[in-house]
Amino acid sequence: MTSHYTLTKKTFLAGAQCIKRMWWEMYEPAAEETRPSLATRFRMEEGVKVGVLARGYIPGGRLIRRGGRSLNAILAESREAIADPSAPAIYEGVKWSAGAFRSQVVTLILQTTRHTCVGAG
Repeated sequence: MTSHYTLTKKTFLAGAQCIKRMWWEMYEPAAEETRPSLATRFRMEEGVKVGVLARGYIPGGRLIRRGGRSLNAILAESREAIADPSAPAIYEGVKWSAGAFRSQVVTLILQTTRHTCVGAG
């Protein structure tokens, strides 16, 4: 059983739908009840296609990998990409705000300009 769990958007939304589903997501992620339906898998595949098309909109950028990586690793790679002046865009980057209302921003494309970044998606 997991002793520490970071609440993700996916888990939060699962809990908003059904508390039991949230418990499964947190403590028994391999349970049959948490497996995505055919419709859900289709939506995820469509999302991947949209990401590929979006990357064609501003070519030559840097893709931030997700797939099973910790939020800290994704944030670190995103910060590194934002600091790199040679990348015209950052695909699927994450930015964390530590203000009064802490928030996580996930963008499809973060287009870099000389002095700022402009998010899309």
